[in-house]
Amino acid sequence: MTDESIMHSGLVESVEGNVAHVRIERLSACAGCHAKGLCSIDKKKQTIDAYLNGVSVTEGQKVSIVGRMSSGMHAVIIAFVVPLAIMIALIAVLMFIGSSEITAAGAALGGLVFYYVMLIPFRKKLNRKFAFTIKPY
Repeated sequence: MTDESIMHSGLVESVEGNVAHVRIERLSACAGCHAKGLCSIDKKKQTIDAYLNGVSVTEGQKVSIVGRMSSGMHAVIIAFVVPLAIMIALIAVLMFIGSSEITAAGAALGGLVFYYVMLIPFRKKLNRKFAFTIKPY
């Protein structure tokens, strides 16, 4: 995995302490469509919390938010790959030992709940790991 940066421009909505709430617009694949003015699905507004790291910004200021590409890959692994592996492993083991399909499915869902509950104590550490920073124009 490389450590390339992900950059996105947006507007500062508000500033609280060392964190700025930045509104970005993500354009979907149909951004080049001739009917995009009539369609409301192509724009998705999203607010991202980004650390200032000594940068001074004001509400309404246009800024770039920067994140590491490797952080995005780690987030995908934590949010999707590990839970999928847990589900498949629980279902496979329980089906192998002769449990019913309903029991295996219930255990898989219970395993997911347990996994996500176990992530709660680590949320501050995860927030620091997957943080965005501000880069003014």
